[in-house]
Order: sequence, then structure tokens, then C-alpha cells
Amino acid sequence: MTLNDILMTIDQNTMIRLIICMYGMKFSTEHYAEYYLDHEETDELTQRKVMDIRVVDNLLEVMLK
Repeated sequence: MTLNDILMTIDQNTMIRLIICMYGMKFSTEHYAEYYLDHEETDELTQRKVMDIRVVDNLLEVMLK
């Protein structure tokens, strides 16, 4: 499953926290689902596979591969 699959399924007003692990560090960002669909810069992120998904602090937290 990719991030794009999740974005197409959920409500566009859902707040998402994306977490990406690179070079031994964790990077995270929080935006509404609509943001990731509306910006071309996020196309690379939307094609990444999802490693884990959960709800934390009323946010949908998605960890990407």
C-alpha cells in the first residue's frame, strides 16, 4: 500500500503526520491530506510504500519506507 492509496481513501480534512526515516534520522511533517494531493512536490512521497499506520494524538500517523 502506498501513501497515495491512503490519501484517496480518507477524508481530505484528515490531519496526517508523515514520518520518513533516512540516513539514521527520522523526519516528520504534519499537513491535511489535501495538501499532499495538491502539491507536485509531494509526488515522490505519495508513491512510497507505507510501513506502519496508526492514530496518535488525533492525527493519522503514517511511517513511509
